[in-house]
Amino acid sequence: MTEEHVTIKAVHSAHGCKNCGTDFTGSFCNSCGQRASHRLTVAHLMHDLGHIFLHADKAIFPFAWSVTIQPGVKALEFVEGKRKMFNPVQYMILSVGLVMLLMSKTDFYQSMYAMRKDISAQGSNKFQEKQLAIDNFTKEHTNIISLIMVPAFALFCWWQFKKRGYNYAENVMVIVFAMCQINTLNILILLVAMLLHLQAPAIIMLTFLLTMACFSITFMQFFQVKWYTAAAKSVLTYLLSMVVQIVVMAIAVFIYMLAF
Repeated sequence: MTEEHVTIKAVHSAHGCKNCGTDFTGSFCNSCGQRASHRLTVAHLMHDLGHIFLHADKAIFPFAWSVTIQPGVKALEFVEGKRKMFNPVQYMILSVGLVMLLMSKTDFYQSMYAMRKDISAQGSNKFQEKQLAIDNFTKEHTNIISLIMVPAFALFCWWQFKKRGYNYAENVMVIVFAMCQINTLNILILLVAMLLHLQAPAIIMLTFLLTMACFSITFMQFFQVKWYTAAAKSVLTYLLSMVVQIVVMAIAVFIYMLAF
């Protein structure tokens, strides 16, 4: 055991690339490009873990702050090529996951189930079974639904602001930054909801108002329009996207019920 330990130490103290064996000086191998390696430690593993999930070395927390107060400004900088920042798509996905986790810790799903149970109690057993299937599908796939809605939001955003000259992909990033802001503030709302035991109707209303406000702020900052123009286009973008969501949800639930 001691001999093996010495061998490991000897390997890491030796000069040259551990990947291809080429002798080099500096931080990277001149032959294969591997970074100069060192012996693994717990601190190294913790750093790698943080890098995988958060890219902490790229400052996720400053990004969260800046995208919360200036989503449209950061989106414009990103579109114009200033991209040395935490990956906004990755942040959106991480924050959606955290929002879903917090929602499961609140009374949201329980109160939604109670409300629908009261309504479905007036219908037939078949109707109640369908309602339960819809509830289960929505609960299991809320995060996926949220991400799928981004292209729809971007489509209607592009349609309303197409005279500004931005292409569809650039409008997708506008929505991504808006969603980053929405998710960050939603996390705070859900933490408050957990403390105050807010029910589903209150959470839904707060989330709707938050979404409208965030879209308006993002549109106003990115497209540099008046607040009332941004607000009007935000509402229209949201409503049209909700129509798409209802259609997609209806199709998905229909397929889900056929399968299960």
